[in-house]
Amino acid sequence: MARLDQRLDSGWKLTSTASIHRVETDDRSSFPYGCSAAFGTAAGAYFCPDGGFTLYDFRSLSESRQTAFAEMRGAREVQWLGLRHAVGLGVSLTQRQTRMPDYVFDATDQGFVDTGNAISRTWFGGPSNATGTPVFDSLIRQTSAVVSDRMDLSQDWSLAGQARWVQHEDLSEASFPFYSPVPRASTTLYRVLPSIALQRRITPQAVTYLSYREDLAAGQRAPLGAANNGEVLPARRMQSVEAGARLILDSQSSASIAAFRGRRPYDFRDDQGLDQAPGSFVQRGTESRTGLELGATRVLTPRLEGQVSATLMNSSTDGTGN
Repeated sequence: MARLDQRLDSGWKLTSTASIHRVETDDRSSFPYGCSAAFGTAAGAYFCPDGGFTLYDFRSLSESRQTAFAEMRGAREVQWLGLRHAVGLGVSLTQRQTRMPDYVFDATDQGFVDTGNAISRTWFGGPSNATGTPVFDSLIRQTSAVVSDRMDLSQDWSLAGQARWVQHEDLSEASFPFYSPVPRASTTLYRVLPSIALQRRITPQAVTYLSYREDLAAGQRAPLGAANNGEVLPARRMQSVEAGARLILDSQSSASIAAFRGRRPYDFRDDQGLDQAPGSFVQRGTESRTGLELGATRVLTPRLEGQVSATLMNSSTDGTGN
């Protein structure tokens, strides 16, 4: 990662940032997938009642995940309509790529090793000699432009707002022939994502705030056990509201409290019952999180600082139709 800050004679401050993050893995997983007697149903993902199971080879070699990011932002303080404003402009590009070029499991039962029983401790198989094939190549690109303004309404009140225009491109391709995967075509979404925050300084040591924010998360990929295995669902718009306070207790310690609520579309496997075939991974309904977070910070020594926090959170879903 590299960042360059530059102040211009016009009063603008420019910040340019570029980063790249890459992870490569060889995943040599092998595990009991479930009950062979119940294969084809949702119960096939569990052990049989008598302890029987089917072992599969799920090796995935040479996986790679890479995220590249570039951004340029400009900021400047101006006086307008009798108020002081901190204006910001920016553009950014984020690109995430995931590749699974050597995956063992496929629809022809390649990856099947053999069966065993966990209760009687019996095993009937030997080493797996399966060879891998490419199954997934994902490229997600987000281009965005942002305009922001933070204005001082008075000595104690300030208001900050931001609008971010996003172009979200999903170029993922799946080639899993397990169950009945849905062919995946590239998709492009355009969204304007707002955020706004109101802050009040009660005393020189205490600040309260109220904020609302929207963001966009890349779509999830349907897992192995879903009928549409490999399909990538649409991107999800996330909404969050937060209210809180920050308090400076003394020169050595501070505390904070925040109440929050977040909502986003819900992704889940839509099973109808254990005796039915596994359902499709779908996006339906809403998942929400409501909570309260407490935090405290204290300087322990000139070189050591301690922090502690506690969160109480309730998660729920509604509107799934299941």
